[in-house]
Amino acid sequence: MAEVATLDLAPAELVKNQVGAHGRDFSDAGDSRQRVSARLPRLLRLPRTAPSGSQRGAQVPDQCSVSPRVDDRSPIGRRLWHLPHGFRWLKYDGVNFTRQELAEQAASLAVRGVYIGTSSWKYPGWCGMLYDRARYEYRGKFAETRFKRDCLAEYGEVFKTVCVDAAYYSFLSQQYLEGMVKQTPDEFLFGLKVTDAITIKKFPKLDRFGEQAGKVNENFLNAELFVKAFIKPCEAVRANIGLLMFEFSRFWPTDYEHGRDFITDLDKFLGQLPKGWPYGVEMRNRNWLKPEYFECLARHNVAHVYNSWDAMPPVGEQMALPGSRTNPDLVAARFLLKPGRKYEQAVKAFEPYDTIKEPNPEARVAGRALIAEGKAAGPKCRTFVYVNNRLEGNAISTIAAMLEAA
Repeated sequence: MAEVATLDLAPAELVKNQVGAHGRDFSDAGDSRQRVSARLPRLLRLPRTAPSGSQRGAQVPDQCSVSPRVDDRSPIGRRLWHLPHGFRWLKYDGVNFTRQELAEQAASLAVRGVYIGTSSWKYPGWCGMLYDRARYEYRGKFAETRFKRDCLAEYGEVFKTVCVDAAYYSFLSQQYLEGMVKQTPDEFLFGLKVTDAITIKKFPKLDRFGEQAGKVNENFLNAELFVKAFIKPCEAVRANIGLLMFEFSRFWPTDYEHGRDFITDLDKFLGQLPKGWPYGVEMRNRNWLKPEYFECLARHNVAHVYNSWDAMPPVGEQMALPGSRTNPDLVAARFLLKPGRKYEQAVKAFEPYDTIKEPNPEARVAGRALIAEGKAAGPKCRTFVYVNNRLEGNAISTIAAMLEAA
C-alpha cells in the first residue's frame, strides 16, 4: 500500500512536499476548484515512481483512489485531497498543470510541427516545478555550477525546443553546441540567436563592449563573418537546429534615416547567406513593419519573428498584418516583455521567476492562436513559440496557460 499524505489546498497557500525526479506537480486556485476536482482523479491514473524513503523505486498503482472533502473548521472551506506521498500541488494563478502533462503536450505538438519552449533554461526558480533540486545538491547544498552545467538534460525531458540566448553574446564553438545536443533527445531542436557582432550597427555604450562601446560596428551584416564564425560550427549539429534568429535591436535615425535604407541592406545580406537554413528576423522598429519589409523576407524565404517587446505592437497585432507570414514552412514568435515595459523593470519585478506575478491575457491568446495555426498547418510547417520569464514572471506557467485551451 502506497504511503499517503494529506494535502491542504487552501487557495492562498503553496503546499511544500518533497518532489522526486519523477514526481507530478499539480496546481490549483480557489476560483477553479470545481474544474481541478474533476481533473485530479484522471491525472492520478498516471503511474509514477515513489521519490523517497522506503518506497523509493516502488510503483504507485495505476488507479489511485482519491476523494476531496471540505474542512468545516476552516473559514474558507479548505479542500483536502489524499495523495500518494511525494506528489506536490502547486498554485500558479489558476493555471493547472503537471510536469508530466506538460511533457506529453509538448511531445504531441512537436509531432505536429509545433515546438514550444522557453528563452534560456538556467533558472533555479524553476526547481520544484520543472527541475528536481536534489539532482543539483552537493553535500546538502544547492550547487549552482552543477545546475547550470547539467539542467538542460532535465529541461529536455519536458520540452522539445529552447531558445539559446547565449549565442547572441558570443560566437558559440562547435564543442559547445555538441555539448548541448548530447544533453537532449535526438528530436530536440534549438533556436539560436545570431551573435550581435552581426546585427548591431553601432555598439551601445555598455561595459561588455569594452573599447568598442559607442563605435560603429564594422562587421554589421557581414555575411562572410556570419558564415565563418556562426554557421560553420552549427554544421556539425545541423539536424538539431530549428531556427536561426537575427535579432535587430531598435535602430535610431543616426543608424538609418529611413526604414527602406535598412531593407536595402538587409535584402543584400540575406541574398548572400547559405541556402537551406531556417532563418528568422526579429525587428524592434514597429514603424518598419511595412509591406516592403515583409516582401524582402518572403523573397529569401525568411520568417518574420513575431515578438512581444517594449516598443513593439503586441504579437496579436503583428499577426494581423498582411504578409507577415513570410515563410510558408516556418513560423516563429518570442514572448519576451509586455509592450511598454522596460527590460530592467521586468527583471526587478519578476525575479527569481518562480511564479507568475502579472498575467498577460493578450499574449496568452496570441500564443494559443499560433499553436492552433501550427497544428492546422501540419508537420511540414514548423512553428516555434518561445516564452520568457519576463513576460509574466514564470515562463513555465505561461506556457501551461497557453496550452490549456490550445
